[in-house]
Amino acid sequence: MRTQATTLVVGAGVAGLAAARELVRGGHTVTVLEARDRVGGRVWSEVWDGVTVDLGASWIHGVTGNPLTALAEEAGARTVVFNAGTLAVAAPSVVFGPDGERLGPDAVARRAAGRTAAYERAAHAEATGPTCSVADVVPDPEALAHVSRITEDDWGAGAAELALWGLRLGEDFEGDEAVFPGGYQQLAEHLARGLDVRTGHPVTRIEHGTGGVTVHAAGRAFPAGRVVVTVPLGVLKSGAVAFDPPLPDGKRGAVDRLGMGVYDKLFLRFPHAFWPDGGGSGSDVMAFDGTPDGEFAYWFDLRRVTGAPVLVNLCGGPVARRMERLGDAALVRAALDRLRTAFGAAAVPDPVAHRRTRWAADPWARGSYSYPATTTRPGDHELLAEPVSDRVFFAGEATTAGHSSTVHGALLSGLREARRILG
Repeated sequence: MRTQATTLVVGAGVAGLAAARELVRGGHTVTVLEARDRVGGRVWSEVWDGVTVDLGASWIHGVTGNPLTALAEEAGARTVVFNAGTLAVAAPSVVFGPDGERLGPDAVARRAAGRTAAYERAAHAEATGPTCSVADVVPDPEALAHVSRITEDDWGAGAAELALWGLRLGEDFEGDEAVFPGGYQQLAEHLARGLDVRTGHPVTRIEHGTGGVTVHAAGRAFPAGRVVVTVPLGVLKSGAVAFDPPLPDGKRGAVDRLGMGVYDKLFLRFPHAFWPDGGGSGSDVMAFDGTPDGEFAYWFDLRRVTGAPVLVNLCGGPVARRMERLGDAALVRAALDRLRTAFGAAAVPDPVAHRRTRWAADPWARGSYSYPATTTRPGDHELLAEPVSDRVFFAGEATTAGHSSTVHGALLSGLREARRILG
């Protein structure tokens, strides 16, 4: 049986759902094909051990003028200010040195100033060539460690992987950062209301030509006038979705040159909180200096968000890829070793539950978000966004240079392609 639709959307993440909703509002008949058994894509909330946690995206990065702020209000999704989403600007008030000792206020201030200075020097350094990495311009090992933690957090990539010009990329929204006690997925579910979303439909092939498109998913063929492809960059890189005829060489080159970062989380729920609360600063971040290669360098206190004694460690880039190779028991044991170095073995109980992510191993994501690699050329994001023959359109965070790696970038890209189609 063949299903007819005016427009097909591949992927029910925020980009795909935003495009579909806008097209439906513009009078189109739309079917969304989604590989997973849920909507949201890399926005993924889960009720875990009685609390809601975000396994994927967490933050609205800058609430002032951000379209996600309006969408959250429209969806009735409560937010709380949590200014820790960008470690380049967040200043942890609780910092432990390499030997586990807690640093005093003066040492914390000096550390923050050193981090800021190292990052600013790198951001304004002169590139040594078109493939110059951030690491290439930071010769001092201590400064490189500071900068590496920032690139891992912001881009899911190591300083040696990130193009230097990538530090200057991006158009930030102003204002506080915010998270969702009820989960980010509320926004995706709100966008999906009233749409024809077919979950459990992984797309394997897209045929396109002057007469329209045919999308193959779950053993069926879906013909349509056009298709909006919103799968993550990592999926495009893998070749899991075949295009017939193949994508133009220029677009395929952009797919190959752009980087796909990795950013993972480890949640630990304890029987009680044994860590400080930041002294009323609202920082909610604990930093551990001198950790081997940046492992377990930052912990986020989620008590204000979940109401429960939960810590989450976030790690990106090479650190995350190493962590993904560890089994659960080994990962939790290594995390507890780090915490017990700082707080003492007797003070840190075993967690009552844990939850982890492996975004690089996820077949429907193959990474967390895009980044400008040393192989990336300026203009590759825009090249990825270009339609093919006015039949195949592309959206997703990787298609927007100014807002790549963000949920608001995904949202804006979906609206961009819908409006391109609607004219």
